Amino acid sequence: MKAQYEVKTKKTFAESVDAVRDSVQLFNFTILWEFDVKDQLSKNDLNFSNPFKIIEVCNPKRTKDVLDENILVGYLLPCKVVIYEMKEQVYIGMLNPTALVDLIPNHDLNRIAEDVENDLRKAIDLAAV
Repeated sequence: MKAQYEVKTKKTFAESVDAVRDSVQLFNFTILWEFDVKDQLSKNDLNFSNPFKIIEVCNPKRTKDVLDENILVGYLLPCKVVIYEMKEQVYIGMLNPTALVDLIPNHDLNRIAEDVENDLRKAIDLAAV
């Protein structure tokens, strides 16, 4: 199984960012923070040519559920949705929560991770169309 889930979209980078903002909320995720990598690097006089944004999201109920199950999951939070452009193609993706929870020893988190992953995949797919 791949560690990441990623789709291509015909939308522009800006349209994709807006679509992700809208779609994740439909699946009960709150946007916590946005990180514009290209902009931040340019502020430090570093040239990075590809538009690249990381949107950190959280589903509060599921966050509580996983932390109640195993507090070490806090090292993996929050979930990140990435939007980037490379060679005139825009991609939207994430690291799969099911792959990430395997990093936590002695856990029973697969069901919650699968639920979060399925909802984020749906949100990404919706944003991409």
